[in-house]
Amino acid sequence: MSIAPDATGLNLPTQQRVSAILVTHNGARWLPEVVAALSSQERGPDYLLAVDTGSTDGSAELLQNSRIDLISAAHDCGFGAAVALAVAHLPPLPEVLSESGESHHRESEWLWLIHDDCAPAPDALAQLLAAVAERPNVGVAGPKILGWHDRNHLLEIGVTLAHNGARWTGLERNERDQGQHDGDGTIPVLAVSTAGALIRRDLFEEIGGFDQNLPLFRDDVDFGMRARMAGYAVLCVTAAKLFHAEAAATERRAIDVAGGAFHRPHLLDRRHAAFVLLANLPLWTLPWIVLRIFASSIIRALGYLLAKLPGYALDEIAAVALLFTRLDRLRIARRSRRKKRLLPARVIRPFLAPWSEQIKLGAMRVRDLLLRRIERVPDPVVGNISLSESNGTNDSDEGELLAPSATHFWRQAFTRPLFLATTALLLLSLIASRSRFGALAGGALALVGDSSGALLRGYGESWHALGVGSSRAGHPFSALLALFALVTGGNPSLFVAALFILAPTLALLAMYLFVRKSGVGQLIAVTTALLYGTSTILLTSVSVGYLSTVLLVIIAPLTALVFKPIFSREITTLSWRRTCASALALALLAALSFQVLVLAIFILAAHLWTFRKERDQFRQRAIQYLTIVASSFLSLAPWSLSLLTNPAYLFLDQGVPVALSAPISVLTGNFQPSDAVPGYVVSIALVVGVVALFAKRTFNEALVIIGSLALAALVSAVNIAAYGNSLTSALWPGGLLVIATLFSCIALARLSQGRRQWLQESPLGRAHFATVLIAVIAVYSVGANIFWWVAEADRVPVKTTNSSVLPAFIATATDNPDQPKTLILRSEVREQVQSFAYVILRDRDVRMSELASLPDEVPLLTKTISEITAGVGDAPASTLAQFGIRYLYLENGKRNNALARKIDGIGGLTRLSATADGILWQVSGSTTRLRFLPRSDENKSAAGDGEILELPSEYVGAEFDVPSAGTVQLAEVFNGRWRALHAGQVLLPQESEVGLTEFEIPEGGRVVLFHDGTTHRAGVALQVAALGLLVFFALPRGRRQRELSDEEVS
Repeated sequence: MSIAPDATGLNLPTQQRVSAILVTHNGARWLPEVVAALSSQERGPDYLLAVDTGSTDGSAELLQNSRIDLISAAHDCGFGAAVALAVAHLPPLPEVLSESGESHHRESEWLWLIHDDCAPAPDALAQLLAAVAERPNVGVAGPKILGWHDRNHLLEIGVTLAHNGARWTGLERNERDQGQHDGDGTIPVLAVSTAGALIRRDLFEEIGGFDQNLPLFRDDVDFGMRARMAGYAVLCVTAAKLFHAEAAATERRAIDVAGGAFHRPHLLDRRHAAFVLLANLPLWTLPWIVLRIFASSIIRALGYLLAKLPGYALDEIAAVALLFTRLDRLRIARRSRRKKRLLPARVIRPFLAPWSEQIKLGAMRVRDLLLRRIERVPDPVVGNISLSESNGTNDSDEGELLAPSATHFWRQAFTRPLFLATTALLLLSLIASRSRFGALAGGALALVGDSSGALLRGYGESWHALGVGSSRAGHPFSALLALFALVTGGNPSLFVAALFILAPTLALLAMYLFVRKSGVGQLIAVTTALLYGTSTILLTSVSVGYLSTVLLVIIAPLTALVFKPIFSREITTLSWRRTCASALALALLAALSFQVLVLAIFILAAHLWTFRKERDQFRQRAIQYLTIVASSFLSLAPWSLSLLTNPAYLFLDQGVPVALSAPISVLTGNFQPSDAVPGYVVSIALVVGVVALFAKRTFNEALVIIGSLALAALVSAVNIAAYGNSLTSALWPGGLLVIATLFSCIALARLSQGRRQWLQESPLGRAHFATVLIAVIAVYSVGANIFWWVAEADRVPVKTTNSSVLPAFIATATDNPDQPKTLILRSEVREQVQSFAYVILRDRDVRMSELASLPDEVPLLTKTISEITAGVGDAPASTLAQFGIRYLYLENGKRNNALARKIDGIGGLTRLSATADGILWQVSGSTTRLRFLPRSDENKSAAGDGEILELPSEYVGAEFDVPSAGTVQLAEVFNGRWRALHAGQVLLPQESEVGLTEFEIPEGGRVVLFHDGTTHRAGVALQVAALGLLVFFALPRGRRQRELSDEEVS
């Protein structure tokens, strides 16, 4: 069908001939508008030919009724094959005679490719021809592609590939067309979509058309690559516009092409993406490309699984598998390209999507999401230009309204309450942290460790080489800390240092986000957030070293957003997705402080009671609340399960025990840990809780506040022997104080809403006095807390330190697999009574993550220490030697001269040194970790008169030879999970008279000693499974493209 040419004013050469090729496949939904758009072109094509590939929806009849020449093809004919079929049916080019009398074709003929779901703008073809007329090296030109339904939605201005094969347009998601990419009207690109592409016919025939291995998807990118390597340019003409429905990509119709792989467009797209990279890029890059393809496929498959789209996940894996089952096609494709290539493959490298742009675009999307979540939605970004930016001047009133706001940015910033509060608090935090730049320790904070990997390895071990040995499960907090430390490159020390500096600011922002999400005004939100960021519990935890409490203060407001819908009166039905998200949030909080989980049980039970009159809903909620609590508890396995027999330890937050004041201190919220916090530092929680009791809208918050404080008083009254000795210490109620502080700030924000107007309209009464009381106490609390925090920063326990409890020369002497132990003895005075605390160390101090894994108190060792300090006992040194203790170190020896003289008088202890820091004794006898005692009847023949053999050891297990039958003694506290492999048999341990582990070896030979961690690994597997299921069900379910409406797609 011939269409009348040129009706435009553009200056086009007469030699240009355009043959439009329309390929259809069940496109009757869009064809009427497509045909109308072709007919209304200002410069119409010289010839129009349609190819129908087995349509069953009346597309062929529609084209015939439109008097368009039609060719029928098989239903599984791909797009490239259909175009090749049409080119073969085109009329020949007219020939002309040159001055020399030779016959040749006209200078150029162009193929204009049209999909059955794309409609070009009236001037599209004219603009394309005008652009290529002045550029003889252009082989392919394409239009700017916009959405079919939303015709300002920018889809493509050329296309390329990312390094993992993903289709890359370089555009923002849902970017609007504002002409921001138009430039001078043309953009050099790697490729353009086949929808509306204008291709020189001689180029098409020269490089063999579209690759038949790519019947659909990525054929456009492959063609552009081959055109580039053939020496031609590829342009996007931004003045030419085309509106595309992308029916195949958005699954608006079935995929019937040959090799369509079960009619799965996603699978076909991913397979062709990998094919294009492997067929066109240089040979030496293929190993790296293959690795990227495999890695990206696995990552994307995991992402689709998390989005509950297993079909797409299977497509990712199957695409790679199917591709590499037909390597012969890749070899043929590379050989074909090599024959027709004029330029090396490196010419296309500048057009591939750079890593920097991919990262930048991803970061911009994250930034917009976060800003949207907090408060201010930034101006939409189109490309790299904000809509509020302008390159020119505009004298109109509208131009003034849309003028750049950059010149007023700082003026606006300094008048925004959130900016002022955040900046001020950050500056104060930097001043208060003047002695906390570097690795921190002191107070309740022990050194945190060397790396995230070390923390995770320690968490996964079933036996811990700590003290006299321990099989206690590691606290989930250590794994959580390892994950948090990834923010600082896996350096926990750096993470903790940065956290203690930024904690007040982060807490302020977290609370601001929560309060603003609750519909509170900006000024009230900033005031509430400032109270929270300078709260007594936070500043105390930072100064004394309660690391888990600091993290809890920051995270609690964010997780409260997850719990909020559960208690909303507007939501009557609780979804299981919300249930799993709540369980995951509660598990996170409980990993920081198990006290929160206990409090949550009371809160959920009280809330469940409100549904008692609605039996169905009561039953449903009961099941869901039980799921939240149980799954949260299981998510803390194996630690939580291992402490079921000793539940008091569940309330023990991570940290070195320090002295606390009496439980009555809950009234001020200041337990004065380590006597480091003065009494004038107070919390507003109790006052707000009492006042909130008398307001209906904050009554529930008041109950939580008062209940939390009451439980905090009870918890602080409990004294337990925390870490391996007989001295007891009070439990730190940090988790409960955090919840009380959180709800007091929430209640204060709700009470403040509309308070000013209500007070002005009400007669003077108790509400006025209560408001004044809260205001005075709040101002005093913030002022007193900040004053102490900044002024006394040099005198708080937590500081930058490289000091060690274990003297350096002992650490050097004990740093070997034999792991000789050192007993550190410290004198303490409690309530005017002198007592002694001890801890057993190996080659270094105990790390923060190891505190929960320290062994239980050994009564025999405690008795031995009592005998040493009293200067009595029957050979206490021999008991120390049996436990593998080689050194005894008394801290502050000069202050404990009387005790030092008693120790000097004990046999078996030899003084090695005495310094201002302490006095060191060496224990005589065999203090090795592993020793072998031959049987008495074989002593003479095998080992010589009962001689004890010292055996080589590793940090946990060991492998050694024994000369005869006898007993292998392990200087570790008895644990039934130890095993010895000898002569193909597994030997079970026995408990010695002093409570150590030993094995009876029946005969000489090789012995392999190991700790069976099956039970521990099962607990960790249970934890991983519980967390994995919670994450899976908490994430929103993704939707396939076919499930999206046309409006959503657009």
